[in-house]
Amino acid sequence: VGSIERAIDLLKHPHEFGAISTRYLPYVSILPVFAALQSVSRELPADQRLGAQHKIRHWYWASVFDSRYSGSVESTSARDFLDMKAWIKNDDARPALFEEFQENFRGLDLRKEIKKGTSVYNGIFNLLVLEGARDWVTGNVPQHGDLDDHHIVPASWGNKHLKAGMVHTILNRTPLSSETNREVIRNALPNKYLPDLIKSGSASEVRTILDTHFIS
Repeated sequence: VGSIERAIDLLKHPHEFGAISTRYLPYVSILPVFAALQSVSRELPADQRLGAQHKIRHWYWASVFDSRYSGSVESTSARDFLDMKAWIKNDDARPALFEEFQENFRGLDLRKEIKKGTSVYNGIFNLLVLEGARDWVTGNVPQHGDLDDHHIVPASWGNKHLKAGMVHTILNRTPLSSETNREVIRNALPNKYLPDLIKSGSASEVRTILDTHFIS
């Protein structure tokens, strides 16, 4: 129980894994393996823990973006725990799952990630939190209990002018404060609200903020 609690706290941390609430956790089913591997890491000599954490993070993000824990997970959990435990102790025992991930990752189509709660959708949202996505109006990093999953191009426009569901892709979503999302931007298009933001500040300031949302 203690290991699970520590694992949840680590996953929720906005500077570690970015799953700031349960609705942004890529999987519940990955928790037992993640907690067990963290326990293995804590039992290592101090000079080996950094390398172990690097490997655990590699496994975690590969599992998220390969949707590894989306289906039946009992055999996957057992295999991953044993394989990762062996790799932590021996650099030459790198699990085959990483080769599978590298193959599958190249074909990942984020335009199709339109359903909240899937591992890839939530994984991208976690990366936005880790990047320190700043609110577009205040320039502050919003409190993590005050985040809205904002449509960059509004859903009201996208549902009329884009292919079915496309406006809901994770590529068109980003975290903003609830006040900015609901009171300031609302249903405005970017070609309306971005010039307004630039007028109230400067183009360079707005670009700097947009960078934290992976918007070039």
